[in-house]
Amino acid sequence: MTSLSAVRTAVVICTKDRPQELEAALVSLEAQTRAPGEIVVVDGSVGDESRLRVLAWRSRLPVRYLHTSPPGLTRQRNVALAEATADVIVFIDDDSLLSPTYVAVVNQVLAADTERSVGAVLGRVVETGSPPGPRGPRRWLLLACQRLFLLPRAGSGTIQASGFQTLPHHLEAARDVACLSGGAMSFRCEVLGKPAFDEGLTGAGEMEDVDIARRLAGRTRIRYEPRAIVYHYPSAAGREPEAKRLRRLVRHHRHLYVKYHSGSVWRACAFWWSVLGLFTICMATGRWAGARRVGAEALAIVWRSRRTPPSGPQHGGPARLSGRQGEG
Repeated sequence: MTSLSAVRTAVVICTKDRPQELEAALVSLEAQTRAPGEIVVVDGSVGDESRLRVLAWRSRLPVRYLHTSPPGLTRQRNVALAEATADVIVFIDDDSLLSPTYVAVVNQVLAADTERSVGAVLGRVVETGSPPGPRGPRRWLLLACQRLFLLPRAGSGTIQASGFQTLPHHLEAARDVACLSGGAMSFRCEVLGKPAFDEGLTGAGEMEDVDIARRLAGRTRIRYEPRAIVYHYPSAAGREPEAKRLRRLVRHHRHLYVKYHSGSVWRACAFWWSVLGLFTICMATGRWAGARRVGAEALAIVWRSRRTPPSGPQHGGPARLSGRQGEG
């Protein structure tokens, strides 16, 4: 068994315009029972407040600050991978807090894997402070629609035929899974490669965790570990309107279908069925702007498909770092 003390761990936080949330995440890192050897903050903010807050922590945490331009989650993740010098890399969101044993548990799982067959660890995400969802019959109708249309939902940790995941965060027992969740995923650096994240998934990088899980499939095991808990406090700061995010979700969904399943009639049917499901749920819940954006992107996909034969998208180029890179 690999000694825990021999495993070097880096925690990465990609952030944009959330200085208060970022500082709270750093507080949770200071409270870890096993301190990470390195913390890399990759910032896409316009102003300086996040940078100043991070630099104030240099005397208390092994934190490095990098700034990217233009911002983008997958771009920022690749910047962190290029700069980190660890054996294990832990990705968390800027609006999340780690349980005190999070880093220790991730390292225990990987250190106990003497055959090195586990390349990724999925932590348990506990949603805290989210707006209450529908209740009663409306809640059951929503759950039924998510299942029927192969949309993201709670489940056993699979990737459905549509390409959307069933996340196991409600489960109490550790298990091997096929999925990942962007705010609670850790990797042996050796399984990722550089760059690892597809920069064709722009903005907040919707479905970038699906992409990484797809790439790891068959190469390594992904282990869900419910003892590694992340408390997610969804922040409104820097968040785009839901309708815009839904349109980008459909675009990224198509991007991954072409990348992994282009030419499969069954997968194409599952893809379009799930898009219909997104549109149906938006209409049924009165989210008219979201329905318009989903419909508009679906029509745009059809138009682009008629004009251009599908081809697998490539990774984007490396992110440009500003002159403030490497502080700390």
